Amino acid sequence: MVEKIVYCPFCGAENTIDAIYCINCGNRIDEIIKSLKKRKTGRVKRKSKAKAVKEEISIPKGVSRKLSPAALIWLFRSKLFRDYRISDLGCMIAATLFKMEHDGIISLSIGKRGRLFKKDIIIITKNRNFKVSDYGFLSRRIYKLPTGGNITVYDLIYSKKEYSDPMRQVIESILSLDINRKTLDYIFEGKPIKVKGTFLGKLIRMSSEDLAKSLIDENVKIYWDQALELKKILDNYYSTNKDLFRIIDKECKRALSDMQYYEGY
Repeated sequence: MVEKIVYCPFCGAENTIDAIYCINCGNRIDEIIKSLKKRKTGRVKRKSKAKAVKEEISIPKGVSRKLSPAALIWLFRSKLFRDYRISDLGCMIAATLFKMEHDGIISLSIGKRGRLFKKDIIIITKNRNFKVSDYGFLSRRIYKLPTGGNITVYDLIYSKKEYSDPMRQVIESILSLDINRKTLDYIFEGKPIKVKGTFLGKLIRMSSEDLAKSLIDENVKIYWDQALELKKILDNYYSTNKDLFRIIDKECKRALSDMQYYEGY
């Protein structure tokens, strides 16, 4: 007897007809399965993942269809990207660089910097032109390079401007460009958040777990496939070269330290 299967509308994975939660993404699908059972046997047509999502979701005008790697890391950090053991900003940078190298935009190599004490650095070499909108804020300085030009992770984020909280403020700068307000309104619940500052600033101050709880699952799922694709890329790098993650994070922290403003100095 052939076991009947259904396709998860959230991630497209195959599940048995009696499943309550998707075996791949963990979303609840039993209500969807019940509606399928009501149809006549033999008339049920399997819909492709893309078609199912298109039918179920009507995306409002102005909401982004695609997000940058850094934005995907921020949104799905607690669900998909918590195992890399680096800072949030380090993970955003790693995701952006690995995605760009995966697409053939740049090449990454390990070098050394320093006169007395040599430190490992990541050398980013631009291979070809691209659209900044495809990779977000963190790709802007790479975009300005000539083909064959180089830049380091440190120089990618370092600014002469001093910050009281550089990690948070740099992340806010990234996301303010990578996610527009209509998209934020679409994917987050309109609950009041008791923290001073802009709406985006309030969200950034939340833990990744609390941030995940504030997402509107029905709306944010339009980015789920993009996040899964990015996770595959990061998992491949993490399994073959963890040193890249470590060096990127250390360069990131050195840059942030040099941008730190200390009151009274």
